[in-house]
Amino acid sequence: QVVSQDLYGKTLARRANTIDEALTPGECIEIIMGNWPSFQGIFLSGSALFENQRKFQTALTEVSQYRNKVKHGRSDIAYNEPELCRPYTEQIRRCMQS
Repeated sequence: QVVSQDLYGKTLARRANTIDEALTPGECIEIIMGNWPSFQGIFLSGSALFENQRKFQTALTEVSQYRNKVKHGRSDIAYNEPELCRPYTEQIRRCMQS
């Protein structure tokens, strides 16, 4: 109900065992940002909250871009990207676990 038929079809075709295997980070961003009212309570409240939607989106985009570089073996990873993305990743995880 919250994703396009195209995306839904792609995820079914992947025959994944978990949501992590079924969706790419870019697809997660599309789902979350396209349905922000349903997700904002997860990321803007609780002990690990992001200050606002813009900061959350920045974190999610940075993590996704870094992940794609690593996953696809690209050499344009900046020296500080792992250190920048590690706290973002942990904060996103804490939001989802609370």
